[in-house]
Amino acid sequence: MAHVRRKFVEAENGDPELRRRILRKIRYLFMLERVAWARSSEERLRIRRELEKPILVEVSALVENRILKGGLLPKSKFSQALNYYQGLAPYLQNYLADPDARLDNNVAERAIRPLTIGRNYPRSIIMQAIVHQGHFARRSTHLGFA
Repeated sequence: MAHVRRKFVEAENGDPELRRRILRKIRYLFMLERVAWARSSEERLRIRRELEKPILVEVSALVENRILKGGLLPKSKFSQALNYYQGLAPYLQNYLADPDARLDNNVAERAIRPLTIGRNYPRSIIMQAIVHQGHFARRSTHLGFA
């Protein structure tokens, strides 16, 4: 949901009232999740079922109605945000059924960040080893630098 929120934050043009309304609903979802995570698993499921699910249904309806209304530029940030939400809508309610699931995937993204940050590190070590083994030295003498 954090990615959805970011898409609507970046969509400054379009329907400003609808954008503000959707962002307010998303902010309310995150607030309810903060409260829910301070409670037991059963209470968390109850909060999600009774308070969060209606908000998700309402936001989905708002997005769908706006898309059906038309009049959006297909490459506008607002149109892209609406389509992004609509593409994820079937999956956004998955967290409602599992008390240990999260509204967003920030925990998972933080867990894999060290893997992606160091992705090019081995390649640079290999390149440094090739240069220091004489490959560059042979080439530079061939060019008359030595």
